[in-house]
Amino acid sequence: MSAQASAAGPLEGVDRQAAGRDWHCALEPPDHHALDLGSGLPAASIFLSDAWSRTWAAEAGLTPHRLVVRDAHGRLRGMGSMTMSNERRRGGLVRTRCWNLNTSNDAGFDSVFIEYNGLAGADADVGPALDAALAHMAAVPGWDEWHIHAVPQDLAARIAARWPRHRIVWHAPTFRVDLESLRRAGRDHAATLSRNTRQQIARARRLFERSGPLRLEAAASTDEALAFFDALERLHKAGWRARGKGDGAFTSPFFRRFHRRWIEHAWPRGRVELLRVRAGDDLVGCLYNLLHDGTAHAYQSGFAATEDNRLKPGLLCHTMAIERHLRLGTQIYDLMAGDQRYKASLAEPGPELQSLVLWRPRPLLLAEDLLRRWRTHGA
Repeated sequence: MSAQASAAGPLEGVDRQAAGRDWHCALEPPDHHALDLGSGLPAASIFLSDAWSRTWAAEAGLTPHRLVVRDAHGRLRGMGSMTMSNERRRGGLVRTRCWNLNTSNDAGFDSVFIEYNGLAGADADVGPALDAALAHMAAVPGWDEWHIHAVPQDLAARIAARWPRHRIVWHAPTFRVDLESLRRAGRDHAATLSRNTRQQIARARRLFERSGPLRLEAAASTDEALAFFDALERLHKAGWRARGKGDGAFTSPFFRRFHRRWIEHAWPRGRVELLRVRAGDDLVGCLYNLLHDGTAHAYQSGFAATEDNRLKPGLLCHTMAIERHLRLGTQIYDLMAGDQRYKASLAEPGPELQSLVLWRPRPLLLAEDLLRRWRTHGA
């Protein structure tokens, strides 16, 4: 399927003026290039990189379509992975055919929970590429909803302005430490924290050091990185089970399989970091960070269980990791999405992430929208 944005069919409310008139978009079916999703394009996040996309699709056994945007000269400007799924809700009354951008709408496969979604491409190209993609998708038959998960708020607003029939189904703040700004100002991270947070960290250090010297260790090989990941899994599961919440991020077996495969691929290339904090011989916690273009994404963690709320292993482990990355020259330490207190204590707000569902004016979807509005605003 291919169309020029300006020549698309009925745009169902899409802003034609903003649709990128001389950019072409195509939804290409799976072929022998289906897992080569990045084609050398820059990626705003590691989740949009060709390596991540290939690894995820291969582990899931998926052969995604490609959403490809080219300019008037045929130069590649944007690309994303598109999967098709069927969804049933309202007791099976509402059934939809869904496209999913860089996700699958399968709880197991999507347990990896990507953030900073969008299209791969240069920063200046992503907005116009999305405009062209929206105009093209409006002309593509055979679908009812398009699920676009966890995009930065500015892109979400751009999409919403161009596709009036949408709903926001999830949103969350992000938090990050601008290490480059600290470095330029000659400040350390502790200087940015509240007095209360500094006191909590100092007290946790003293208490843990009763077991021996505190040290942060980085995995020095792929095998060691996998061993650290296994230790993180044990700590993570134990913490969630202690709160009666199952296995947390590891609930789906796919999560573990994918990340072990990802670590095997990415650690030798410097794209992941596995850290372990110990006090003497006691394990305090493990961190699993994704590294991309000067940013360390604090993706997953596991911490020692304790009944003493003064110990705060998570706060301490992330503080030590932030200090490490300040020394290493990393630009951003990203605590990612979530409103946990420790994130607000250690970092400043980053862009909000939002998940959108774009929908078409099908009779049942129009009725469902009226019902949703009535429940929200009252009769």
